[in-house]
Amino acid sequence: MKPLNLITLLLFIAGAAWALTRSDGTVRSIQNSYFAIISPFLKGGSGIEKKAFAFIDEVEHSKAWVFQGNEMFSPFLVYCTQQKLFFS
Repeated sequence: MKPLNLITLLLFIAGAAWALTRSDGTVRSIQNSYFAIISPFLKGGSGIEKKAFAFIDEVEHSKAWVFQGNEMFSPFLVYCTQQKLFFS
């Protein structure tokens, strides 16, 4: 283990031990501060996750639409899908 990683690990353990040995009110205050700091990142990540799932749903819908009404191109689309030319 690198010395810097060891120092970081020891500081983390010391900080966690310090935080967990405080009174209930102090622990709640520490938790409140922590969540106040990270909440913008959680909200931003949640928004990105929603956009990613919407994109995945759109891709799945597009795949279904392509295969639904295109009997003329069906062998070609099956070949392209098997060869992973257009769809993954």
